[in-house]
Amino acid sequence: MTQDLSHLRAPTQKRSMKRVNLILEAARVLIAKHGSAGLKIQDIAKEAGVTAGSMYQYFPNKAAIIQALGQRYLDETAGMIEASLAPPPKNAQEFLTRVDGIFDAYYQLHVADPVIQDIWMGTHADKTLQAIDDADTLRNAEAIYTCCAPLFVVGREREIKTAILLCLKCANTALRVALDQSPDDAEMTVSSFKEMIAALLCKFLK
Repeated sequence: MTQDLSHLRAPTQKRSMKRVNLILEAARVLIAKHGSAGLKIQDIAKEAGVTAGSMYQYFPNKAAIIQALGQRYLDETAGMIEASLAPPPKNAQEFLTRVDGIFDAYYQLHVADPVIQDIWMGTHADKTLQAIDDADTLRNAEAIYTCCAPLFVVGREREIKTAILLCLKCANTALRVALDQSPDDAEMTVSSFKEMIAALLCKFLK
């Protein structure tokens, strides 16, 4: 009789995941202190309590570590959007209120965490991270449309999806502007942006 040994792989997988988490947390701590520009594999290894050589089993370079952190933050944002739309809004006004809340939460996430600010601001210089961000934005746009499709006018699906995608893309620009401003000016920027996207989305709501 053949013995099932598949369960023996689990401890190794758990140890690998634990080590990956240690490495990413160490990188996050160092970015918070010094920024990502000066991040070094040796420093991450020291902070994580592992050897630099062992890190290459999981990440080929520091860019891969930053990309992994970036993906975690994008997943967090996607989860936030999903939670904000559950249960789905019942009418147009509730939908717009939820959209306002999503952007407020997105803005506060960046304000509260200097690490995500650092990584996100460097997206334009990292083609891989930019591609990850673009794919994630498309995923979020599709999720918003799918969740709230009954609230939109019939027969304009392509236009509506484009409008939602445009709102998400413009949210990044509005965020960049707000993060560089004083609190009072940032509040005005956020408010103005929410008015703009409400005007755009209202065209397609029943």
